[in-house]
Amino acid sequence: MEHAASSPVSRPDDTPAAAAPAACPVCGCASLALRAEVETNRRYAIVRCTRCLFVFAEPRPTEQELEAFYSSTYFVRDRPTSLGYADYRTIAEANARRMWRQLRSEVAGTEPRRLLDVGCATGGFLAEARADGWESVGVELSADAVAVARSEFGLDVIHGDLSSPLLEPTSFGLVTMWHVLEHVVDPLASLERARELLAHRGRLLIELPNWNSLGRVLRRSAWSQLKPPEHINFFTPRSLRAAVEKAGMAVVESRTAYPSLLDRAAVLRRTRPLHLAVAVAGRAAGAAGRGGYLRLVAERI
Repeated sequence: MEHAASSPVSRPDDTPAAAAPAACPVCGCASLALRAEVETNRRYAIVRCTRCLFVFAEPRPTEQELEAFYSSTYFVRDRPTSLGYADYRTIAEANARRMWRQLRSEVAGTEPRRLLDVGCATGGFLAEARADGWESVGVELSADAVAVARSEFGLDVIHGDLSSPLLEPTSFGLVTMWHVLEHVVDPLASLERARELLAHRGRLLIELPNWNSLGRVLRRSAWSQLKPPEHINFFTPRSLRAAVEKAGMAVVESRTAYPSLLDRAAVLRRTRPLHLAVAVAGRAAGAAGRGGYLRLVAERI
């Protein structure tokens, strides 16, 4: 059961709260419900806005703390941890390349053919887009990842965030945020800036973990995506739509999927009949809005 309150957050018991947030970062509402508490590098409260249903972690990290967190060790961890990547370049970079190959037909008619990938990491997604004739620009907080993108792929990648003055308003036909919005301190400001950078009828593509996912519902505070300060924002299809519309864009499409189950089904197909049940479960979860990932396409109007 949720416990609604105006600030400070109401408590289900007498355990000290990790923080007392003042208001929702998206809509400004001060009525918040405590959903969970987790401990990673410190103790965090996970709260939900009772108005727009946005879920977020408190305390919020500073921009300086985030830049330090996304250092070289974020992409290659020297010891086991739930935060960051064991080795980003062995798997995640290949996935980034595959994402462009899956997307290219959907954005074929986009104009101008100029792409901004926010949180581009080492640039695999951008490199694939450039090979298809797109002018590709990236922005990335990690100086080490930027160095790889520039030196190995010769990409135009800005070290920083969306606030960079090097990014020109109305100059991009496509802005992508693949698993980015869950990381930023001010998600509404990021969405508003993305709109500013888009040309008329330009499109924004977002993918992130789905708070309504079957995995989160079943695992609760043990959900694998619940890991601040890496993930500090959690959206449902409804709350993400509301935030995007508040930022001045029209939602074109919103859906959820369970890629982990579908990937598992592909592996099982080669070994045993169980693949069909796994694939059906993944598709059913996605159709019911319970997929692990939420993907939204919006347009500047």
